[in-house]
Amino acid sequence: MYNSSKVWIGGAVKHLNRPNVSLIGNQEALPIHIGLHGGYRYIIEARGNSKSTLKKYVAASFNYRHELKYDQFDIGFYYFHMPVNFGFWYRGIPFKKYSPAYINNESFALLIGFEIPKRNLRVGYSYDLTISTLGLNNTTGAHEISLVYEYAQKFKRKSKKVLVTCPKF
Repeated sequence: MYNSSKVWIGGAVKHLNRPNVSLIGNQEALPIHIGLHGGYRYIIEARGNSKSTLKKYVAASFNYRHELKYDQFDIGFYYFHMPVNFGFWYRGIPFKKYSPAYINNESFALLIGFEIPKRNLRVGYSYDLTISTLGLNNTTGAHEISLVYEYAQKFKRKSKKVLVTCPKF
């Protein structure tokens, strides 16, 4: 993984040794899984020592996963203005069809979050709007609530290392 305050990109490969996952003695190899992710953050306002506290930014990011013949691609955008975070994501690969009847469109996700930095607390809500052939009438979408409390100790010494940054919920 490469990470800076503005750009991040990385990848992972899982199950390279293709372990046997059969529970009844058959030969059932776990398929290789490939993942790529990355993004760019445009910082509008930052404060603190060496501008380390981000107050306002926009970011675009992506996440791609592949296993066997199946793929998933997510692309999203965030707007963060301390203490509120808004986001919009699309999941699917509209130009890829697994069969004539199945177009790879899954959902749009809308996100909103709120941060209370002095309490190390973040609250987030997301709603996935189904756009696949499954249909919104059959699923009514999906709701998710996130509650994050960070209790990690803060180090006293100054470090020049760049910490891995990620969306706040």
